[in-house]
Amino acid sequence: KLNVPEGLVSKTKSSHRSTSEEALKAIKADAVARTGSAPEIIDIILEFRTLSKLLTTYIRPLPRLCVRGEGKSKKNPARIHPQWMMTAVRTGRLSCRKPNLQQLPSDAVFGVKPRD
Repeated sequence: KLNVPEGLVSKTKSSHRSTSEEALKAIKADAVARTGSAPEIIDIILEFRTLSKLLTTYIRPLPRLCVRGEGKSKKNPARIHPQWMMTAVRTGRLSCRKPNLQQLPSDAVFGVKPRD
């Protein structure tokens, strides 16, 4: 049991305590303040959510969008060809869709660099 103080975390419509990222971080901060350490399960849940988001948003869909060049040699690897648009943005910058590669995380998450 985490012994979460009453009122620290909001409740959902079904009267259960929220498990949002914000709520988990509040529970972790409270545990550190009270006991000097946080339950390991909170970090595990947060890491799982981050990895799950990467998997379902980027890793699984991108291979379906790959187009292979002529033949299956190393000279013609499968590539992703997004649609680049200049007229969709008022500032004149390029925007990207199908897939929107501009939304890929730019920082290295767990040693993975999806933009490389």
